[in-house]
Amino acid sequence: NPALGVSKKVEDLERKVARAKNNPNDLTGILTKDFNIREVTNSAWLTFEAINNESTFDIKDFAGTYAIGGADLSITTDLSCATLLFVDPETEIRYVHQMYWLPEDNLRKRVDEDMIPYDKWYDQGLLRLCSGNTIDYSDITDWFLEMLNDFDITPLWIYYDNYSARYWVDEMEAYGFKLVRTPQGARTLSLPMQNMGADLEKHKINYNNNPILKWCLTNTGVETDRNGNIVPIKNQSPKRRIDGTASMLDAYVGLFDSYEQFLRAM
Repeated sequence: NPALGVSKKVEDLERKVARAKNNPNDLTGILTKDFNIREVTNSAWLTFEAINNESTFDIKDFAGTYAIGGADLSITTDLSCATLLFVDPETEIRYVHQMYWLPEDNLRKRVDEDMIPYDKWYDQGLLRLCSGNTIDYSDITDWFLEMLNDFDITPLWIYYDNYSARYWVDEMEAYGFKLVRTPQGARTLSLPMQNMGADLEKHKINYNNNPILKWCLTNTGVETDRNGNIVPIKNQSPKRRIDGTASMLDAYVGLFDSYEQFLRAM
C-alpha cells in the first residue's frame, strides 16, 4: 500500500490483519482497502458446527402468538420457502418454523438428478408439492392461512423478496396480511445476515432441526464487497439450494427493522 507509513500506520495494519485472522468477514475489506486486491470475493458463510442445532419445539406451543414472516418464491426448479419467526422475550431464543414447496412434475427429476431426498422430506411433511410443473403461489397463501386459522399465529409483517409475483402479494393483502417488499441487495441484507450468523453461531436459533433448512444453510456462501457488506449466494453447484436461508433472512430483516416493536407485541 503506497500510503503505508504515510497516512496509514504499520501498527494499525497489523491490528487489522490480526482481527481478520479471527473474523474472516473482515478479510475482504482489508484486502481491498489496504492491499489493493480485488473488490468482491465469495466464500463459505458458516461452519457446520455453527449451523447444526438439534433442538426441537412444537408449533402448538406458539398458538395464539405473533410472528414475523418471510417468503422466498421461485417459479420452476428452485424450492419456494415460507418462514415464521418467533422470539421468546425472556430468553431471546429465536424459533423458526418453515414450509417448502416444489412442483410435483419436477419431483422425480430433482430427486434423481440432484440426488437430494425431496421425496423423503415430502413424506415427513416438511415439503409440499404444487400441481404441475410450476409453483402455485396460492399454495403458499394457504399455508399462511392454515397457520392463522389452525394455530391463531398472526404474522405482523411478511417480508418477501422483490422477485415475487405481484398477484401473490395482492392475494395475501386481500386476506389482511401486511407484506413488506425486501430488496435483495447488501444495503438491506448485510446487517440482518450478520446478526443471523451470530445467532446461529451462539445456537440462539431453534429451527426444529429441520433438515431442509440445515441443508440450505450449509449451501450458503457469502459475497463480501470492499466495505465489508455481505449478501448470501449459492456456495456450490446450482443443484444446492439456499431458499430456506433466503426466506429466514427475509424474516430477519423484519426482526432487525422492528425488534422492539415485535417484542412488545409478544
